[in-house]
Amino acid sequence: MGEERGLRPGLIVRDAAGNTLGKVRRVYPWGFEVEKGWSAYRWVFRNDEVLRLDGEGVEVARSPDDLQRLAAGELPSSWRGDSATPEDLPSTPQERNGPPKRS
Repeated sequence: MGEERGLRPGLIVRDAAGNTLGKVRRVYPWGFEVEKGWSAYRWVFRNDEVLRLDGEGVEVARSPDDLQRLAAGELPSSWRGDSATPEDLPSTPQERNGPPKRS
């Protein structure tokens, strides 16, 4: 995605509920940064979170609840590809990979 597809600094960014989050500040190959006026609010979005992009702005696949969960250090449910809960996720690489293999 990126500037070659029309994503450029200055576009208005809205969440999935239609709330204005701010404007695109920077565009990266993998996503973009959003800043809201002179406030301290900044967000970073991945290109795959874009729901709609047109000449008027960008709509991203995050809800107000998702943004609150991110601010609290939690993983938003919209980011999960399955129904795993935090308790189901491995806490160490060893748990993810299983016990070491013996030769």
